[in-house]
Amino acid sequence: MHTTKQAIDTANYILSDNNIKFSLSDDAVLYPDHPLPSTVELYQDSILKLSPDSMPGFFQQIIDKKIIETRIKGGREVLRELAETSNHNLPKLMFVLLPVFALLLKLL
Repeated sequence: MHTTKQAIDTANYILSDNNIKFSLSDDAVLYPDHPLPSTVELYQDSILKLSPDSMPGFFQQIIDKKIIETRIKGGREVLRELAETSNHNLPKLMFVLLPVFALLLKLL
């Protein structure tokens, strides 16, 4: 059986990007070369001061805000919220995807 460390090492090897690191500790370093402010409000203020050409894109802003929130809450709390949300929405997902999958099987 694989250990958690082996799984994380495998994921790091597959992604092999120097900017992405996986960690299960509360002091996870998500973007070491990309300094972000300590709060979302400071991040919004710093973005508004930039020219429109040098502003990060819409999706990059969302990712950066989530990284800041993760640093504030801690990694374990974010994983707990993610698991809770996934467990809550799984029945809805199955309700929608089961007929779609049945239709695909019918067409094949």
